[in-house]
Amino acid sequence: RLRLPACPNPLQAFLPTGSPSRGRTTVGVRCSGTVTWKIYVSARVRIMQKVVVLKHPVMRGQQLSLQDLLLEERDISNYSNGYIAQINDAVQHIMRRPATIGTILTPRMLKAITLVHRGKNVVIVAKDSSFLVRMSGKALMNGAKGERIKVQNLRSKRIIEATVSGANQVTVDL
Repeated sequence: RLRLPACPNPLQAFLPTGSPSRGRTTVGVRCSGTVTWKIYVSARVRIMQKVVVLKHPVMRGQQLSLQDLLLEERDISNYSNGYIAQINDAVQHIMRRPATIGTILTPRMLKAITLVHRGKNVVIVAKDSSFLVRMSGKALMNGAKGERIKVQNLRSKRIIEATVSGANQVTVDL
């Protein structure tokens, strides 16, 4: 339908201002040099990546294990809220809602297991590159692995912030 003159130079593709860079979008194609023209073409940009999906249906509140998960290459161009790319990032997390076989896991679907409970005794591990000290403490907040919580040192009664590193264990980097 278009009667464009032949372009003596290689064609250049570009994204018009405001066009999304993935999913359904518009791509511009231009010829520059002695002959100039520009057209816009509808396109669908797919981003393929290995992501964590469910091997079988799971229930709300179910704790995930290796047997529930697998890596599959999928189109993630429409996943603006993220996705889980490593199986270990989903193992031992709890499902916030039920999901069917083949569902791509997103961070919003998962809840980390609480490893430290408020009011319970914890082991505080203070460390740097050359030494490690363990002391008793009391958790002032609930926490999952990697979360920062407040803990009271039972000996000094001092309140500190520490990172949950395991069941009833927190770490302070010096």
